[in-house]
Amino acid sequence: MRILEGGKKIVSKEANFYDKELLSAITGEAQKLGRYLQHVLGKMKIKTGDAFLVWRLRELAAQGNIELSGDWNKGWKEIQLKTASAPAATPSAE
Repeated sequence: MRILEGGKKIVSKEANFYDKELLSAITGEAQKLGRYLQHVLGKMKIKTGDAFLVWRLRELAAQGNIELSGDWNKGWKEIQLKTASAPAATPSAE
């Protein structure tokens, strides 16, 4: 991925460049994807496209960092996201 740095230079960054920003805006409460994207894009200093951010969100969900729910066939307006639930603690055997 490439970004414009300082208004003069194009530099390469890793695909996970925006992940910290994406994860910081996700809460434990389910949020509509469209509203979430509006919020994140409005706060970003270095802008990118919504399609790229959705791809990153899907990757984060595949890694288990967040939860995505809804029917992708019905469009983004049907998708909700939230932080991943913590795995249930297993009682220790004594």
